[in-house]
Amino acid sequence: MLKFAAVFFASTILIFTTEFARADTDQALTNYIDQLNANMPPNLDGRAVSELFTQTAIQSHPGGEPPDGPHEGRRALETFFSTFDQRWDSWVHKEERRVVDGNQAFWQGTVGGIRKDSGKEVNVPFAFFAVFADDGLVEEMNVYINVQQIADQLK
Repeated sequence: MLKFAAVFFASTILIFTTEFARADTDQALTNYIDQLNANMPPNLDGRAVSELFTQTAIQSHPGGEPPDGPHEGRRALETFFSTFDQRWDSWVHKEERRVVDGNQAFWQGTVGGIRKDSGKEVNVPFAFFAVFADDGLVEEMNVYINVQQIADQLK
């Protein structure tokens, strides 16, 4: 009976720990999305966006890296995000679905904005895969977006 109780207790702790981690990661993802959108054009603050990442974080775009990508470290991320207002009057991510498992999250939706030089509107699907640190900051982000769709909409 004592052995059963120990196994039951250990299993219960594991379940609650996993659920707690999911809740934390879900909240970290919500915070990331809210802060990302709040600090993109027209209210660009590249530093604020970079502070959503750990000091050693990496963000890559496996479907096609932007200039100087993948971006490794908070300084490189700040430089990357600080350039969005050179091309875009606005830039907004809209969530359609998410899946959270432990410290990992999948986030899917659309992203779009108004191109600064032409005034044309762009709206394309995206998918982000993120790994969050215990403090809620992003350790790793893989961004999937079809840059050809953006180019086609700007024609």
